[in-house]
Amino acid sequence: MIGRAMLLTNNPAYSFLPLPAGILHTIQGSALDVCLGARDRIHLGAALHHHPLYGNFQPRHQPYRSLLLSIAEGPSLVDDFSLQLLEEALRFFAKDRPLLPEDIPVRMRRDCALLDFELMRRPLIQAGLLEDGVVAPEYDGESVSL
Repeated sequence: MIGRAMLLTNNPAYSFLPLPAGILHTIQGSALDVCLGARDRIHLGAALHHHPLYGNFQPRHQPYRSLLLSIAEGPSLVDDFSLQLLEEALRFFAKDRPLLPEDIPVRMRRDCALLDFELMRRPLIQAGLLEDGVVAPEYDGESVSL
């Protein structure tokens, strides 16, 4: 367990996972919006639990992004390393217009949501936030069901 944690995401598939209460923070918008939200929280003392550019995908190819943050208890300094990683990721995002989920066909949304979940599975398990063996909920690109 990483102490107090926050999972920032624009992936609707996470809303039906058995995550601890208060962990999930859904952001409406693009993967860029998720990164900007994480940057704001890092300025308030949070730290990234993993690299913000996971997988072998350019930001313009993946409409969903999920970031796991450790939240400091009480006043804390800005984690310079997390901020540096996130600023580097934001430079990649600045190269192209952000890809929104509604920009791609429904069938591809499902695949992108699953990919985002699979890339985050290990960090969530290592942080003690998800049991090993939990599978992604069925997401048809429009709604989520178990």
